[in-house]
This record gives sequence, structure tokens and C-alpha cells, in this order.
Amino acid sequence: MQLFLQALASGLVVGAMYALIAVGFSLVLGTLKVIDFAYGSYVVLAGFITYWASTKLFTGGTVLDAALCILLAMVAVAAFGAFVWGVLLRKLLERDHLPQLVGTIGIAVVIGGALLTKFGTDIVLAQIPAAQTTLQIGPTYLSTGRVVGGLIGIATLILFMFMLNTRFGQMIRATATDPKGAALVGIHILRIRILTVSLAAALGALAGGLLVLFLPLAPADSNKYILIAFFTIAVGGLGSLRGAMIAAFLVALVEVFSQTYMPNIIKNAVPYLFVGAFIALVPQGLGNIRLNFGMKKER
Repeated sequence: MQLFLQALASGLVVGAMYALIAVGFSLVLGTLKVIDFAYGSYVVLAGFITYWASTKLFTGGTVLDAALCILLAMVAVAAFGAFVWGVLLRKLLERDHLPQLVGTIGIAVVIGGALLTKFGTDIVLAQIPAAQTTLQIGPTYLSTGRVVGGLIGIATLILFMFMLNTRFGQMIRATATDPKGAALVGIHILRIRILTVSLAAALGALAGGLLVLFLPLAPADSNKYILIAFFTIAVGGLGSLRGAMIAAFLVALVEVFSQTYMPNIIKNAVPYLFVGAFIALVPQGLGNIRLNFGMKKER
């Protein structure tokens, strides 16, 4: 029972991180109508900036140092995301999907190459001793980084959902739904798109900064996190942020429980099998399920 609760707690924490990634990826997909293959690289880039800052700038190892490291990573990655879509790939926004895919893959390759040049192939973990201390919560033992990361992730998701009901959130939804109509009522489409990309990059950066507090990170992990983004979209349903959030927790729980209980020969394949089976059984995704509870529609 203790092992089950331990896996459940770890899965929920990782799920909160995956949910941040899923929401950020969904924002870019919904607002720009672009599949951003560089998004996983943003997550990893933020993790490495957090690690670098913990060893070079904020070396006290306290919770405040961790917060400053993550904040630096979020600002840097958000600014980079705005630069990519506001300058480098701006002209691709009106092009077909193929040039957009090539452009985002190119950005991912550049980020990966830069990280390999600077840090090599070694895995890193943020040098924040306060995040590595162990807390006992009931029968489970979790590092402080996991507990704080999970709480911050969930709180950020709640704030994000409230933000969608503000004026800025309404402008994001209007731009995603009908750009021409939004422009007619005075919304600056390009500005909203760039701000949305910055917000999405910041959410991914927050996930990366929190993950590196308790999970080792390598430059090649960008491939894993872009797959996670695709998994959550597929399971959650295209166009559904709530579905993507729920899917993120499901995928994380399947991943953690398979790592805990499954034999080595199959445990890494279980999340892929789960996603494939879910798509086959519920192709519309969680967010687009409609239940009528046996009630017939009136004619």
C-alpha cells in the first residue's frame, strides 16, 4: 500500500508538470495554428538555465535561490519564444504547415546543439539543497522539490483558468477562434499572438525549472517532452485545455505506475500503449466526450 501511495503522489506531481507543458503547447497550437516542435526544447532550455543559475548566480541553495533561478529561466525563455515568433519565424505564420514545421524543428535543433556545446551529454540536477531534503507526508516520502513543484504547478493551472476569463484571456480565445473577427473589433492580432507565445513559453519554462529541482535533465529530453505534449493533446482532445490538463495527469500516472510495477522489458512502452489504446477507443478525446445519460434528444 505504501508503494502504491508513493507512486500516486509522484504521479500527481509529475502530472502537474506535464499539465503545464500541455497547456502551453495547446496555447500555441490554438492561437497560432502551428505545431511547435521546438516546445520541448523550451522546457529543457529552462531546466538548464535553472541549473546554470543555481551554480553560477544564486548559489545559496535556499528556497529563495530556487525561486530566483526559475524566475530567470521563465523570463529568458518567454523572451526567446517571443523573439522566435515575433522576428525569426514571423513570416511563417501565414505560410503552409510544412515551412512552419521545418522552422520549428530548426529552432529545436539550434537549442539542442547549443545545450550540447555548453553542457555536453551529462545529466544535470539543480544545485538547490533545500529542494533535495525529504518530507514525510503520511506514509509517503517526497523531496521538498517535488512537493513545492506540485503545489506551484497546480496553483499556476488554477490561476491560468481564471486568467482565461479576464479581458486578456477573452482576447486570446477570440484570436484563436476567429482572427479576422477579432481584428474587426480592434484586437491587435500579432501582438496577442506574440504575448500568447510568451505566456506559453513561460508555462513550459516553469515546468522545466521545477522538474530539474527533483528530476535529472539531459539535452535529449526535449524529445520526451514534445512527445508528452502530443500525448496530452491526443488523449485530451484537440482544442480542449481542460481535457489536456486531465490527460497530462493520466499520462503521468500511467508512466509512474508502469515504472514502479512493470518489468523492465515493457515498462517504457506502457505509456505509448496506453495512448494508442485510448485514441482507438475514444478518438474524440476526453475534452470532447458528450454524455447524455440515456436521455434522447427532442425532435
